[in-house]
Amino acid sequence: MNIQQIEYAVEASRTLSFSKAAENLFVSQPNISRAISALEAELGYQIFSRTNLGIVLTEQGEYFIQHAEIIIEQLRQIKGSSIDKNCSSLHLISSFNHTALSEAFIKLCKEYDNRKRLDFSLASGNVKTVINEVYLNKSHIGIAAFDDKAMAVYAEIMRSKDIAMQFLKKMPMNINLRKGHPALKNGPENITLDTLKQYAHISYDFSRGDEYPSLLHFDYIETMKNISVHDKETRRKLVSSTDAFSVGCVQHPQAPDNENWISIRIPNICCNIVYIKRKDCKPSEDAVRYLDLLREELAFTDL
Repeated sequence: MNIQQIEYAVEASRTLSFSKAAENLFVSQPNISRAISALEAELGYQIFSRTNLGIVLTEQGEYFIQHAEIIIEQLRQIKGSSIDKNCSSLHLISSFNHTALSEAFIKLCKEYDNRKRLDFSLASGNVKTVINEVYLNKSHIGIAAFDDKAMAVYAEIMRSKDIAMQFLKKMPMNINLRKGHPALKNGPENITLDTLKQYAHISYDFSRGDEYPSLLHFDYIETMKNISVHDKETRRKLVSSTDAFSVGCVQHPQAPDNENWISIRIPNICCNIVYIKRKDCKPSEDAVRYLDLLREELAFTDL
């Protein structure tokens, strides 16, 4: 077994196609097929099942790839390591699409503007992606948001992956809808989630395929209509100009002005904001500073 074989298998697992994996790695398909077949022969089991429609991971293959991805990521970090003390590196990923995160990130980038070398990133994904990115050490810190009902599920998931979960903030939840919305005819004080069942609910599309409970899939939001978007601006315009509604945390003071919105607090429902990290990894100075800035940005709900 060698690193090249492992890289081929990992790429094939991502694309579920030997030809696509070969294209991405700039090698021929026969080379990848032979290398993976030799690897399977050495292991004594199949990593992939071959079908007329392509390839799929076997149960043993899923186990192999889970560990192979860790090896590849650690190798990448070794290759990219540097003794340059002036290089600051921080990779963040979040399922919590809120202005507080971007404001804290912007402030961090400004503080580190004079560093000779900088490698910062802030990505979005569903909760499953956030957990896996942290587990595979592709992201140093993950930010997630979920309601109280999901706490036990998350605790078990984190324990199984040796990931530590730290509480940041409990935030109130709002229903957001446009001024003049038909549901407001009896006054905003009479608005509940039940009164909105006939209207479209706007959610973020990166929540698709996420079997873990999250902020984006409350089981008490029941509607026959759903609109999925990927960015806050589209969501904001939809709420402002249609009868669709959204559910989210109370807005940050620096969020875009929503003059045509009405936000109505949902009683007895809050959102837990947490950060996660690998238990065997101590947060870097850069990560600690970002979390401090994020706590400051989240403190607006204390006002």
